[in-house]
Amino acid sequence: MCPRHPELPAIGACTRCGGFICAQDVVQLDKKPYCQACAALPGVDYLEQFRLKYWGKRDGWAWLFLFNAVLLPIVAVGALVPSLGPMSRGEVVGTVTSLALAVASGAYFAGYRPMRFLVLVLPLLTMLGAVLANDSIRLAEAGIVSLLPMLIGLAIFFDTRNRLFFKVQVSRDRLQRLWDIYENNPIARAAFVGGMISMVMFPLAPLTLALAIIGLTRVNPTSHPPVGRKGQAVAGIVFSVIGLVVFAAMVLSAVLP
Repeated sequence: MCPRHPELPAIGACTRCGGFICAQDVVQLDKKPYCQACAALPGVDYLEQFRLKYWGKRDGWAWLFLFNAVLLPIVAVGALVPSLGPMSRGEVVGTVTSLALAVASGAYFAGYRPMRFLVLVLPLLTMLGAVLANDSIRLAEAGIVSLLPMLIGLAIFFDTRNRLFFKVQVSRDRLQRLWDIYENNPIARAAFVGGMISMVMFPLAPLTLALAIIGLTRVNPTSHPPVGRKGQAVAGIVFSVIGLVVFAAMVLSAVLP
């Protein structure tokens, strides 16, 4: 029977403490049962801890928009200073658009949630501003030029890290994928990338080989949280050994007659 609810039968045991739990108390984390006390402990739900780590924290795109907010007014004023005369329609449209985008970029950096849509609207505003400022540019031509920024905007809008910055709830599957990128054996990932580079920049091979071996020793799929990237660590070792062999051959060919 359940210790907390003696009238209810236990349906299993807590993964952490081993205590019996009933259906009313069980908390499922990563397909494993926990009692409520253990589930609330820091580190047990590593995905929730990871979510809180980046909840409301600015990502790289937010800092890019801050740069945009500072740069656009300077560019707008700098473009008007040489003329010092009546403003043309293109100058008016360009100035107003630049100042409006600067304010919107500042709101984006501040984390104002409706500004999430700025990455989708910005290419459209830029396209319309180019058409209004220059009669020779057609809407279709401006649309083709804005296609790549639109695709980038869609990628930013649906990016899990960006959603965490704006405090938008994400699924555990999305958190798991982001955790794999940020936290899952980063040494093995660095060794994999560095190993490929070491096949061209040969002196890096000893360092990347050491990193790959360390990354391989850390692999433990049964730990909590699980540590993976065994394939990348092995590939890093192979790439690094190839780089070492080529580097040694080059040294020997330079030393020996």
